[in-house]
Amino acid sequence: MFCNDMDEKQVRFVLDRTGTEAAVVLAEAVTRAGIPPDLPKTFVKLLKDQSLPPERQDVLVENLRASPGGTVDVVTIDSGHDVMISRPEELADVLNRIASG
Repeated sequence: MFCNDMDEKQVRFVLDRTGTEAAVVLAEAVTRAGIPPDLPKTFVKLLKDQSLPPERQDVLVENLRASPGGTVDVVTIDSGHDVMISRPEELADVLNRIASG
């Protein structure tokens, strides 16, 4: 589910470092209070994500667009959930573009 697009070495890296999930975080209410509406937003959509399928990611993008200042730049990467392991260069390029504004 998290390593579906990784080679054996990458899977081993992830599994050797996986800990228990802090389930309480998943149940906490989320608020955007205090976030300036004009703050630029970028959503990295992962096309092979089995944990958070692309169709579900589309719902999250639409939720962001429905919020005040709803402009969202969507960047797609053809990877699974752990993009930072399977496609680190592509993710770094996205983050560097965001940082350089």
